[in-house]
Amino acid sequence: MSRFYDGFQPKHAARCDSCQTSPIFGSRYKCNECDNFDLCEECYSIDKFGVANTSHNEAHSVKMILSNLDEKAYSVHTQCCNGCKTPKYPGNRYKCKVCSDFNLCERCHGDDRFAPFDNENVSHINSHEMEVCTFSEQKHHNYEQWKGMTIKLQHHFGSQLGTRYWDKHNSNNPEEWKNLGKKIGHALYGPPTVIPTDILIFGYNSTVTLMIRSLKFVKIN
Repeated sequence: MSRFYDGFQPKHAARCDSCQTSPIFGSRYKCNECDNFDLCEECYSIDKFGVANTSHNEAHSVKMILSNLDEKAYSVHTQCCNGCKTPKYPGNRYKCKVCSDFNLCERCHGDDRFAPFDNENVSHINSHEMEVCTFSEQKHHNYEQWKGMTIKLQHHFGSQLGTRYWDKHNSNNPEEWKNLGKKIGHALYGPPTVIPTDILIFGYNSTVTLMIRSLKFVKIN
């Protein structure tokens, strides 16, 4: 991988114990209670733990580990979550106004989880008032955050366009060109906005259609 990505890796050197995907891209979810049990973002979100799993369940606390890329692209809190031991996390942080140095991420605050293990004694209780800590809106991002956001945007467009190289499409074939144009439109402008016609063949208004058509004559090395 290009040196441009040094320190901005989008993946973890780990295997998802549910779907067996390796490496894990995006956030990695590591169980605090099981021995060496990891989930990818998709399996964690749907409580899919794998057919071979005999120990992990949804009651276990799970630490979220951001990829290097996401750490740079997002604004993150660096106060460790007391509920799941997640060291860095985006979104809101909930700080107890009664306890000393007690913080929860959004997941643990929503689940009323105050410690990684059920048998762990904690002084925090539901009735304690929590301060919601958010990030102030930035007019300008620092270089690393800007670079991280740029790489994520590039990855998004690449996934929307598919894995086939552009120069393998025969732009002189009307059907192939129309399908490629639709992929480009979806990646750059989102889902189609109009019903395709003989003129608006990609499903977008005339301005967007002209912009997509202009790419047909751009040489990609």
